[in-house]
Amino acid sequence: MTLSNAILQLLKREKTPLSIHEITSILNEKKEHQKKDRSPISDKEVRFVTGRLGLLFNISGNLVDLHPNEKISGTYTMEWIDHARIRPSMYLGSEKNDAIALIFCSIAQIAIEFTGSTDLFVKIVVKKNNLFNLSLESNTTLHEFVPRIFSGKFEKKFYAASMLTPVADKLTIHLGKKSFRYSFGDKPLTITSRDAKHCKRLTMEISFDKAVIEDVDIDYWVLSGKMSDVAILNWGVKILLQDERPEYAQQNFFHFPEGIFYLFEQQKATLFRSLDYEFYFDGKIKNNSYQIALGYRSDWSPEPTTAGYANNRTMNHQSNLIKGIMEGLLTAVKKYAAKVFPEHLEEYKQNQTISVLQQILLADMPKKDVPQFIFSKKKIMNGLILIAAVRGSDEIVVPKESGWQEIDQIRTDVKKEIADQFLNFLINNKKEALKFMWRFDKTQLGSAMF
Repeated sequence: MTLSNAILQLLKREKTPLSIHEITSILNEKKEHQKKDRSPISDKEVRFVTGRLGLLFNISGNLVDLHPNEKISGTYTMEWIDHARIRPSMYLGSEKNDAIALIFCSIAQIAIEFTGSTDLFVKIVVKKNNLFNLSLESNTTLHEFVPRIFSGKFEKKFYAASMLTPVADKLTIHLGKKSFRYSFGDKPLTITSRDAKHCKRLTMEISFDKAVIEDVDIDYWVLSGKMSDVAILNWGVKILLQDERPEYAQQNFFHFPEGIFYLFEQQKATLFRSLDYEFYFDGKIKNNSYQIALGYRSDWSPEPTTAGYANNRTMNHQSNLIKGIMEGLLTAVKKYAAKVFPEHLEEYKQNQTISVLQQILLADMPKKDVPQFIFSKKKIMNGLILIAAVRGSDEIVVPKESGWQEIDQIRTDVKKEIADQFLNFLINNKKEALKFMWRFDKTQLGSAMF
């Protein structure tokens, strides 16, 4: 009889729920599943097999979930940690190799938030045989960060990091001279702020429970991609990844003091021609930090490229950050046309280059000496490359029906700042400004492509 069949028959016979240790003891006594030369089974082996059967046990080792096709007596009430073990994909996603990477990313992000510093060094080492090392070192103490990970409770805000204990088989944490150890079957690990009061360095040794996360052979490049995003969006953070598995043996170091400007440079590198205009903003608006890079291309590629980030979240093109920037650009152009452009009207007309084709097409049309501007979002957007990020308190990003969204104040603040900054840019760069105004002037034949 196979071990899995022996376990199912045993659970059907018993009138009361059994713990993993009780199942192991009974099976070893009866030896129904064993061949003569087979050594006694272990609790760990029973847990692994029951996981394959769809049977999982709570943090104390008691049965909490039933196989849908089997009638087994009794279950225990589930705590969040049990539910997390039974359905980890609800918390960590169902994509292969994403779960472990997501946990590590979440831990790094929380460390950045609660140390209040981007001067953080993160090191992750992938070893063979389901072993991982993670270390954090900061110039400030970790007393606010550590309890968020090891509170023994489910933190909705930090759900991915909260999953570390439920999915861990063994876990060792070193905080200064103190060490904390956890194994499956123990009570959830709790570490207080007092335990980490003066500590600026934390190290973890982790092995994951294969009954919960079956594929612990992590894809190094999935982890690398996620951690590089953390480094880019938290300019100043240093992250070192090492893969010590013999068949891989590689490492990467991520440090982007330029922040999202790195992404902008990467985007520029894909273009056939250099951008006609480039505009940058790197500073604070009220209590939030912003990085904004934008440029316009003149080749025929009207589809805009935009990317927005708020704290560590990727936002869509309808985000308040992107909307505020677009509205600020439009406001700046209108102000420039009304107050500054009239001074340069003659120069503007003299600098317009008209091709032979345009001369033929315009020959029978009445000449218009005064530009006729049409200001629209479409003309602002076409040919635009925009990458922007905002960092601030948790309150700047809130859940909406369509997903996460920045609060309206972000839109208002960035619109005003960009309107002022881009207007100054146009005033101080007359040649580029006059060329830029051409796209809004409907008397120019080519402006219709914008």
